[in-house]
Amino acid sequence: MSFTTPYNDYYEDILDTPVPPYLGTFSTARKKSDRYFGDIYIIAENTEEAIEHTVKPITRQLNPIESRFNILTKYWKRDTLALSSTTDIVNHISYQQVIGMGYEVLPYILKNLKNEGGYWYWALKAITGIDPVKMKDQGNINNMKKAWIDWGKELEFINE
Repeated sequence: MSFTTPYNDYYEDILDTPVPPYLGTFSTARKKSDRYFGDIYIIAENTEEAIEHTVKPITRQLNPIESRFNILTKYWKRDTLALSSTTDIVNHISYQQVIGMGYEVLPYILKNLKNEGGYWYWALKAITGIDPVKMKDQGNINNMKKAWIDWGKELEFINE
């Protein structure tokens, strides 16, 4: 018996493997109330990560730093999507773990900032100890993004 969920394509794209039938059961719970299905939601999250690491264990991945960054970014963006408080956004545990990864993660932060946007400025300042954004551009997201991308290109953290 096979279950089909809206998540099947997502998992198959990430894992390059068919989705196990039991994952469909857990994923369906996401549509339900977190209050009632809280435990199932946690099981689903842990199951997703376990399957990803079973199919592509961290020791077999070409770049475990990038993989960890991508997982943390996925959780950070998902959990902070509806937040308006910058303090709450940057204090999220996944965001803090990205900062804890240090200089090695800078190319991935800059690439993500360039391609997807997001509030990476706090992390960039925390990791590098500098701020290439001019005082007049503080608060202007487009100018802040451009300043950091230009800085990354100048120091060859990212390519054109």
